[in-house]
Amino acid sequence: MIINPNGLKKQSDKIMERLEKNIQKKLRDFEVEPPAALWSSIESRLDKKDAIIAGHRRRRILAVAAAILMFLVSASALLLNQFGVLVEQTAQETAAPSPQPTADTDAEESQASSAVADIPVSEPFIARQSPVTKEPSSASQENIPLTALADTGKEPETPDFIEQVQIADVATRVILQSLHAETASLVAFKPEIAEIRTQIPAIADAAEENDIPGRMEIALASSDQTALSAFSLSTYFAPQQSYRFQNRNTPNPMQSLESEIMTFATGLHVNYKINNRWELQSGLGYNRIGQRVNDIATFSHPSLMPLYTNDGAMISDHPQSMSTSMGGIVFTDQSFYFADIKSSRIITLKGSYDESIVNLLNKTGTGLIQHFEYLELPVNVRYKFWQKGFNMYAKAGFSASYLMSGDVFLSEQTNKAPIGKVVGISTLNFSGMAGMVFSYPVTNRVNLSLEPTASMFITPMGNVKHLTRETHPYTWSVLMGVSYDL
Repeated sequence: MIINPNGLKKQSDKIMERLEKNIQKKLRDFEVEPPAALWSSIESRLDKKDAIIAGHRRRRILAVAAAILMFLVSASALLLNQFGVLVEQTAQETAAPSPQPTADTDAEESQASSAVADIPVSEPFIARQSPVTKEPSSASQENIPLTALADTGKEPETPDFIEQVQIADVATRVILQSLHAETASLVAFKPEIAEIRTQIPAIADAAEENDIPGRMEIALASSDQTALSAFSLSTYFAPQQSYRFQNRNTPNPMQSLESEIMTFATGLHVNYKINNRWELQSGLGYNRIGQRVNDIATFSHPSLMPLYTNDGAMISDHPQSMSTSMGGIVFTDQSFYFADIKSSRIITLKGSYDESIVNLLNKTGTGLIQHFEYLELPVNVRYKFWQKGFNMYAKAGFSASYLMSGDVFLSEQTNKAPIGKVVGISTLNFSGMAGMVFSYPVTNRVNLSLEPTASMFITPMGNVKHLTRETHPYTWSVLMGVSYDL
């Protein structure tokens, strides 16, 4: 028997064709219902992936901030160490004893030196008085320098301000004289403390009044101030109201389509005291600003399925974008469809979605939130104009702001992964600030402060000519801080 290969092929083709038609006929109306837990499982995996990505980004930001903070602290410590060495050397030079005249010194010069040495130039003199009465003792009316009292080697008895007025007065003057001697060396390299040197004799002369404890407190406080460094460190946290100013002549104004939001700022400051009135301040800060974009409706599939495809395949980019006064928005989450309720700010590429599917979507929210995160380097000047119980300053300055991120969130989900990015924003901006400082000293070194502050971008935040080039973000904030004097 002879088998024709061509005939067998034709028969097999006919069998396969009938089989395919039969399968298509039977499966024409067949549908597969996915398990109920499938989409929730996919959604949970996506949330975990977004959380991991957000965690990596936060760790990178914290690492950079920690490195910069360590650099500032190390530089400050090195500067303070050098300053301490200079202070110690100056104190030793000031405290060095004057050379004594030798046997070969000329007699006239020795007599002149002795005469000058006997003249108490800076020491206050007191009259020897009776320990019971306020009248000078009749036994002796000569003036005695305080050093003679201090060198007796005897500790003054506990003063009784009622029965032993004069004994208390002498003890007070001895203590004040010792404070004067301790602070004398510091005046050589701190001219601003020279007033303490002149205040102590005045306090001693006025100690005959009844307010002896008050005079002692003033003298001791002045002595403690000489031991403080000119540097201090402070940390702060500032809740703030964030918005923007836009020229009303700008095309397509959006005053009624956007509104302010609450944000915050935090950071570390290094303060340098120039003198008793002026201070210079710098440091490193983190500042978040932004705004709310109103009347933007958000729609999504009941199963959170991606909505945008191209010839049966999922596209890589979201086909929608929009414009705001603080930059353009490029959406990245393909699970959402956006519609502008009051204007035409949203642009959608044609043919990127199935309109029949859009009609089946659920409305999930209204409104968007724009967040901008900046790393700031401020330089401020503070002037003290009040010092009674607490200190009051006026401050002003500027800061350089480096843009770290610009993200967009659903207004109800700012704590979740962003759904878009902001474009058209300058990376580096400069802002000016002014405000008041209310500082209360808790201890000799620790101060609490409240600082109402207003800040505004000097340079426009964006580089889009017709929109963001006329936008200047601003904030109203209250800095709550703690400072420590080094």
